[in-house]
Amino acid sequence: MKPSLSMPAVLAALLLAGCASPGPQRPLATPLAANAVATGVSAAVGDWPASDWWRAFHDAQLDRLIAQAIAGAPGLAEARARLERADALLQARRADGGPELSADAAAARLRYSGNGAVPPALAGTSHTSAALTLGFRYEFDFWGQNGERVAADLSRADAARIEARAAEATLAGAIAHDYVELARTEQQLALAQRQVELRQREVTLRQARMRTGLDTEVEWRQALAEVPMAQAAVAQLANQATMLRHQLAALAGAGPAFGEALTAPTLKLDQPLSLPARLDADLVGRRPEIVAQRLRLDAAGHDVAAARADFYPNIDLTASAGVAALDAGNLLQGNSRLFGFGPALHLPLFDAGRLRTGLAMRHADYALEVARYNQLVIDAMRDVADQVATWRALDSRLASHGSAVRELDAAEKAASQRYQQGLSSYLVVLGVQQRQLAQAQADADLRARRLQTAIRLNHALGDGVALGAAPAQS
Repeated sequence: MKPSLSMPAVLAALLLAGCASPGPQRPLATPLAANAVATGVSAAVGDWPASDWWRAFHDAQLDRLIAQAIAGAPGLAEARARLERADALLQARRADGGPELSADAAAARLRYSGNGAVPPALAGTSHTSAALTLGFRYEFDFWGQNGERVAADLSRADAARIEARAAEATLAGAIAHDYVELARTEQQLALAQRQVELRQREVTLRQARMRTGLDTEVEWRQALAEVPMAQAAVAQLANQATMLRHQLAALAGAGPAFGEALTAPTLKLDQPLSLPARLDADLVGRRPEIVAQRLRLDAAGHDVAAARADFYPNIDLTASAGVAALDAGNLLQGNSRLFGFGPALHLPLFDAGRLRTGLAMRHADYALEVARYNQLVIDAMRDVADQVATWRALDSRLASHGSAVRELDAAEKAASQRYQQGLSSYLVVLGVQQRQLAQAQADADLRARRLQTAIRLNHALGDGVALGAAPAQS
């Protein structure tokens, strides 16, 4: 007589041979090997980005603008809503993997037909039945698919948290950039008003010289034409300053009247800036886009692992206990007790390729996240290189402008001395002063661009470099 197979043996055989097969393990796409990203992801969640870097500009009005924008700018609402949604999804996923306990109560008044299939003892009678039960269910995560999905949602929640803080840093950078532009425009406006004064003084001088026969009407009218041109430049710059105030108000989540009440920036364009002595790759790795994408890449990897685990058996433990009675009056009697427990097995045998298709989709999603990540790394490196090259070019131009300013200052001093000695006309002094104004305008433009380049470099390095301070050489 052949021995019969036991239930555990049958179950084991099914577990070993009955599952749908995920096929051979496919290699995942490989992200770029960047030191910045291989380290610092977990640290960035807690430490990134550096806060209040803009305070290095020592402008209280700028500090208030950025604080107000971060507190309530509408542009941040979307990022914060995405963070709340990601946190809610994470909590829901964690709840899915936990035990379930439920309580049910039911009562019904029934009259049984006297001519039906009900036995004679109940036929033609009415009864109030009742039941009270407790149910319990727990899914054993033997293959880790629930844990993988929780880990994926945790990475996505961290990515949303990084992006919410990145939105604040980006907004602060935009306000600082436009604030520097307002400071440049205000300085250019003051220089343009000074230019109007010089042009008007030249008109007066030319008119006097024309009366004495030293100049003709041609020189006088040419000088006269320069005055409205200089006044037009003043009007244009004043309008630019107004538009910038409106822009800053919008970034801060306020109306145009708020912007028009802003005073001229006290921020100095000639900030003592210097390039960081070291531009390590780990600074680029703190860039928000890279940190968040790395977290999404981690989430996609967990999705692949969970999709593979879906091919394996799933075992639930269920149990129930309670009381039930045909007549409610007998509900609490000992014979009304009921209970049951046992495992439930879900074994994927054949699904027409649905699980394999799902796994293939997760592999494709991972490859897509890798491609996005690699592109972000390349773009970040290019961005840093561009800002550094721009900074160095501006430093070189400022050095040349410094030489020109020193020569013009010497020329103005010499022209003033010759005028005071009666050796030349005051027109020579005015000509040099106009050249000085033009040089000052160009210098203000360069210094503003340099400061804005520093802000962009700060963002390119993940907002982790203090502006105006060069890290010590190692």
